[in-house]
Amino acid sequence: MKTLKAGTTKDFFSSVRETAREIDEGKPVTPKDTVWIEPEVMLELLKINATDVIKTIRSSSRVTYAELQKNTGRSRAALNKDIRVLEQVGIVRVQTEKNPGHGVHKVVELVSAAPMEFKAVI
Repeated sequence: MKTLKAGTTKDFFSSVRETAREIDEGKPVTPKDTVWIEPEVMLELLKINATDVIKTIRSSSRVTYAELQKNTGRSRAALNKDIRVLEQVGIVRVQTEKNPGHGVHKVVELVSAAPMEFKAVI
């Protein structure tokens, strides 16, 4: 499971020190699939309907912007903003591909197929 944690740089380095301590003591390192983000970014994620966008992408693994617009009912401008935030925190990847025949389109896919958990520690 990929976990997004809202925390400060101090929280991040505390987690790194914990992992380093495990290594120093010869203990097996506890695998962590955690992305630390600033609390302001977490609030931005929670403001947008990130779960709707993520569920739509997860349902077919690769989705074009046009399909996302249709399935979520969001405008292209709102969707661009949402996808930009999701891309910044490493949840999605956006690629530009050629359309068969002519033109190009943007394809959005999840970086990880694992379930995701959003955590905010206050």
